[in-house]
Amino acid sequence: MISYNEGNKKFNFRVGAIILNGDKILIHRKEQFEFWLLPGGRVEMAEGTLDAICREMKEELGLNLCKRRLCVVSENFFKLGETVYHELGFNYIAMVDGKPDILDKVGEFHGEEGKEFVFKWQKIEDLDKIDFRPKFMIKFLQNVPENPVHIIENELINSIANGVTLDK
Repeated sequence: MISYNEGNKKFNFRVGAIILNGDKILIHRKEQFEFWLLPGGRVEMAEGTLDAICREMKEELGLNLCKRRLCVVSENFFKLGETVYHELGFNYIAMVDGKPDILDKVGEFHGEEGKEFVFKWQKIEDLDKIDFRPKFMIKFLQNVPENPVHIIENELINSIANGVTLDK
């Protein structure tokens, strides 16, 4: 996986899947965290983002994606705990092949990899009522763009002014 640490800073190269089911979107969280995000994961070295999103959905949920379209490319700068993140994200709107059981799940459920991740279908219109991250993605998920968009979001600007240091 492409992820580098340098002191208290971390770089991630991530893919996310936008999988819709009627008026709901599939989201997930790590068991130990309270916030939700798009399912996906880190890109491997020498792996394209299309291959990465297909691999991640197969590993996490046993899903085969039949259609994928790049929707949002994001450069996200944020702090989680004591770590300052620089995350490059490629987010694809995707359709699943066939009619897997996952489409009928209600409430929270676990995927193929055991209890590390919790998944659920969330009403798209209610994404702003939960702790969904990154927040800037909500408006794109509520109105998926026809063409790919590039977003740069730097939550650190205010944090730097409030004493967050980028070097340790």
